[in-house]
Amino acid sequence: MKIAIFSHTHIGTLICNWPLFAAVRKRYPQAEITAFLAWRNRELAPYLLHLCDHVVVMPDFVGKKKYLAVLRYGWGYRKQFDLVVCGLEPRKVDHILFGVLGAPTIAYVEDNWHGRLISQPVKFDIPAMRQMRHAQYILRVFEPDAVVDPSRFPRFDDVRRVFRIPPSALTRTQPRQPDEPVRLLISATNNRADARMDTARLISVIGALAEQIPLQVFVCWLGQDQPKAVQLAAAMPVPAEVLDTPSLGEFMAALSDMDLVLVGDGGIMHMAAALDIPQVVVFGSTLVTEWAPMSERAVCLRDERGVNHIAESDIVTALLRQLHAT
Repeated sequence: MKIAIFSHTHIGTLICNWPLFAAVRKRYPQAEITAFLAWRNRELAPYLLHLCDHVVVMPDFVGKKKYLAVLRYGWGYRKQFDLVVCGLEPRKVDHILFGVLGAPTIAYVEDNWHGRLISQPVKFDIPAMRQMRHAQYILRVFEPDAVVDPSRFPRFDDVRRVFRIPPSALTRTQPRQPDEPVRLLISATNNRADARMDTARLISVIGALAEQIPLQVFVCWLGQDQPKAVQLAAAMPVPAEVLDTPSLGEFMAALSDMDLVLVGDGGIMHMAAALDIPQVVVFGSTLVTEWAPMSERAVCLRDERGVNHIAESDIVTALLRQLHAT
């Protein structure tokens, strides 16, 4: 039996798909499973190969001719699979692709014409999705009554070995000693305005935290935000360094060397969760019930008006608790 699982989306949702990959493998242990990923997540392929036999990196279908590109791409895999599974929110471009593949397909649908291209449709229920972890809703396209408990959380071990990245000056060979600075990761990048903490507020939080523990800050960034990261590091009241991580693998290797993470909701929290790093995540309008990272070492604080309305003392207290719980 040949099975295709599609998770061609951003990294946070890909990590939320891990329980689905594991469930398909458990139900069909002898099947030949192929995972389809977005180009930007291609570096996670080595971890998926524990659950799948093959990983295919898909192109991004954009522009005026994207539907023609979808038809051509799907035709290249037509009749090659016995089952297609997708737990993503329903999209026309995906349904057209699945229709061209010509295999029995399990996927979420809404009441529209392209939903009728899915042979084993599952109703997309937004209110229900908002009331559970996103990973659980993804899994329920395949296991309707499934619960994503800690036993299903993904874990990425031996990051440097998997990505073939040599140890850095930050890589510890033994646990952190009490007099060593705590390595705290923050980010200069977040696409959600209500999940971005003001610089002055972030400096205040870190200053208050530094009164309690020895601290060293590392600032990560994405896209065009390097100048912002440099400015943020220079403004820190404690020693700070900007991380230069051109690839996803290099970023995850650096992240694995951290002791603590403070970020707004987004992809970093899911990566930190998979690496089992203690973290505090601040949420604005995004629902914690839906997007909390899959980790028992994550504390989520939320104010629907925006993260700058969360009390600084609550953030500092949460960070200290996470650190002392390790």
